[in-house]
Amino acid sequence: MRQTSGVPVDWIGVLTVFGLVLSVAALALVVVLRGSDLLRWWRRRR
Repeated sequence: MRQTSGVPVDWIGVLTVFGLVLSVAALALVVVLRGSDLLRWWRRRR
């Protein structure tokens, strides 16, 4: 296992994947919340 400034490469990869998954989940949550708001607003308009 190659060492990069004292941190194993595996940990860097795990942290990167974890960050990506977390950001994707947050984005999905925001999209769902905004989507429901838009749907409600759209129903009220029609």
